[in-house]
Amino acid sequence: MNSVDFIWQEIAEVQSGSYLIIRTEILEHEKSFLKVRLYLKDELYIQIYRNDDYNTTNFVLVLHDERIYARDEVRKKWHRHQESNPQIHDTTSEGKRNINFKEFFEEVKTIIYKMKLV
Repeated sequence: MNSVDFIWQEIAEVQSGSYLIIRTEILEHEKSFLKVRLYLKDELYIQIYRNDDYNTTNFVLVLHDERIYARDEVRKKWHRHQESNPQIHDTTSEGKRNINFKEFFEEVKTIIYKMKLV
């Protein structure tokens, strides 16, 4: 499901349709590797990481340089870091669910509104 090309396309679609993203920082973008930050505020951003060679995907919501929510894929296995306890790996059926960036962005919107971050 996820690949650098697929995620790159989803990022572009989310950016074009969301007023929440104020700035984009492309840290690295190569054929099989991607690292991007989408800023919602100066201290609040989503970091997207994908490495096709290692089948690794990380979607992370960061506030003040601390992870507050994340979805991680390592060797085709997913887990979630919930906002209630972002240090713990959630491996429930919902936590292990495959997810794409657009779905993650929808989760982030729910979280940031609930936490009154925007």
